[in-house]
Amino acid sequence: MSTSAAESCFWTPRRRPGAALRAVCFPHAGGDALSYASLSRALPDDIEVLALRMPRPGDRRAEPAPDLATFTGRIARALADLAPPYMVVGQSLGALIAFEAARAAPGTPPTACLFISSAPPHRWARTLDLYAADDAERALLSYLRDGDATMGAALDDPAVGALVLRDLRADLRLLQGYAASVEPRLTCPVRVLVGADDPALSPDDVAGWSRCTTGPCSVASVPTGHFVVRQGEAFVVQEITRVATAGVTTEGEGCSTRRSAGG
Repeated sequence: MSTSAAESCFWTPRRRPGAALRAVCFPHAGGDALSYASLSRALPDDIEVLALRMPRPGDRRAEPAPDLATFTGRIARALADLAPPYMVVGQSLGALIAFEAARAAPGTPPTACLFISSAPPHRWARTLDLYAADDAERALLSYLRDGDATMGAALDDPAVGALVLRDLRADLRLLQGYAASVEPRLTCPVRVLVGADDPALSPDDVAGWSRCTTGPCSVASVPTGHFVVRQGEAFVVQEITRVATAGVTTEGEGCSTRRSAGG
């Protein structure tokens, strides 16, 4: 991957040139690449994290995009330059971005996809409805508070709340005009994690991801809220490490569901 393409799309918290697997990670709406710094430290040394830079004011390396198709097209071209194997990991809106970029990327497809706290593409229309509502600001803040106690406490600071809302609105704006479509499907295994205490999602809500791949798909419920990457980092480490060491263990068609140990 060229240096310019790498720097414009991804931030690498810890460079690991001899990595056996690269985990390309996509943050939730309102989040950024830094949200995967802790995960990078927690993973074994043979796994390198590349975290997507979301377009933010003042960041010249992350060029703004007018819509999701333009944004994911840019990412897809960067993914095509990665030396395989790599997998994609996306949380919430990041899962949708990862899905669209992964299926658009030419060349070798990802080894696996790990989608976290995200409804399948056709259900994101509900998020658009939320964003368009008259009381959208209040609804968005309420959702963030309900999904994570730490986030809720941070939002008590008006300056923090204003920054979070600015970035959240910018990320959701990418969805304007988005039309979900199943085809072309992914060809790799898909693993879906959903927090048992997520106020907006249940295992049944995410089962539709099975229609987005020709490979196997499975769902696991973990004992967290919406922000699984931070609240349940050990479960995410376990899933990524499994891909690196033993491959994905999902079997059969459709999305089977199980509850992970501890929840």
